Amino acid sequence: MLLNLLRHYVLNRSGSVLARFLRVVGRGPVRTVLRVFVGALTTCERLVFVSVARLWLALPHTALKSRLNEVALACLHALPIREVPLELLIRRGDVVVQVGAAPDGQVPTMARLVGRRGHVVAIEPDPENLRLLEKTIRARSLRNVTLVARGAWKEKGRQTWLSGPTSQSNIVGMDGAEWTEPFTEGRYEAGGDIEVDTVDNILEEIGLLKKVTFVKATVNGRELEVVQGMPRTLESHPRLWVKGHRVRNGQPINVAIASILREKGYRITISRRGVVYGRWKKSVPRGGE
Repeated sequence: MLLNLLRHYVLNRSGSVLARFLRVVGRGPVRTVLRVFVGALTTCERLVFVSVARLWLALPHTALKSRLNEVALACLHALPIREVPLELLIRRGDVVVQVGAAPDGQVPTMARLVGRRGHVVAIEPDPENLRLLEKTIRARSLRNVTLVARGAWKEKGRQTWLSGPTSQSNIVGMDGAEWTEPFTEGRYEAGGDIEVDTVDNILEEIGLLKKVTFVKATVNGRELEVVQGMPRTLESHPRLWVKGHRVRNGQPINVAIASILREKGYRITISRRGVVYGRWKKSVPRGGE
């Protein structure tokens, strides 16, 4: 959505400028007053754009609306933004895969965006997260969501499960890789072994392998293994949102993820927060991009 494009560009650019301004200007009461003023402006701005976004989503799905979304998404990819809104990435009727589904995550939003003709597959190994997700799904009567109680990996098998301090910080498979955040003693607890499988195998099992149109992966540093386990899924050319800010061997994993996807014919954009956005392109120039 074009208005969402403006909103996210303004928020991401002006937000960093205001943060620097507040660090430099004023101390004590002056800074407090400025923070309250900026917070009130931001809240009002968000309310306005949320209302406009809801009105946009309520409009009938037409070819013109799809085209405007594509134009806005292309513009967002060209800007130094932090994150592209789901309203631009997910369409009515999409089959969406969320790899790593925290209970306070975006599965309900995805279910609303795809509508009755669409479907959401949430892959999550944590029993507590699954229990809370099931509760949310029942409470909201979401009939277009399938939960898969497994971890996503590059091959079928079992992996070590480490439970983190929050529902979004659990980890599958520790292999001594270098990370941006140290795994301090007491922060993570061993949760035993869990069943893992490839995204390809999971989707084939539930009959959606060739129907997926959008994949989002947020698995706390194991996104590279997720991508390595979905070559057949990529043959359907789904749009991609893959987190890749964690560091291995001195570089963010989004570098390796982007390399794999470019070889598959994807046009890649990496956001300032390390998220890899992938859109398949029909023709691949010789030598890649």
